[in-house]
Amino acid sequence: MRESLQQLQKLFKLRNCEDTFFENRSRPCLQYQIDRCSGPCVGLITEGEYRRDVDSAIKVLSGRSEEVNAELARQMESAAESLQFEQAARLRDQLASLKQIQSQQSVTAASKRDADVVALATEAGDHCIALMFIRSGRNLGSTQFFPRAPLGDSGEIMSAFLMQYYFTREAPAKSF
Repeated sequence: MRESLQQLQKLFKLRNCEDTFFENRSRPCLQYQIDRCSGPCVGLITEGEYRRDVDSAIKVLSGRSEEVNAELARQMESAAESLQFEQAARLRDQLASLKQIQSQQSVTAASKRDADVVALATEAGDHCIALMFIRSGRNLGSTQFFPRAPLGDSGEIMSAFLMQYYFTREAPAKSF
């Protein structure tokens, strides 16, 4: 998940600075200088353009990356038609990078539904619960938990974990 977020930050040139730092900038930061930020703090990108980039990143994280692909392709064609070839080339590269990210997230599934895949491994009283997040058929990352449950069977441990984990989160439509 962390790697996907870093790739999306680079792809859409989203800022990663704190709000207090962002609000007090007078010149572009190092992230802008190395082409990893679009410079919204000093007005180098309009608020609408930056909002579009943030929305695109949100769509990708929500599993709606095909919408983003289509929009980037449309923008690329429009830029080429209006003879803005450098902009079209940037959009082409952005589209290729997004497709590369998507290929790394591919999960073979019969459907493109959202799911959390949960697995439990127990050995000598130690437990590990692995949780993988799949959204629209794409693997968005995984995390592990190490609950302390000295005297519980696997069913009790899994049941307690799921109740606690989804107490403050919305569960996807399907779990395995």
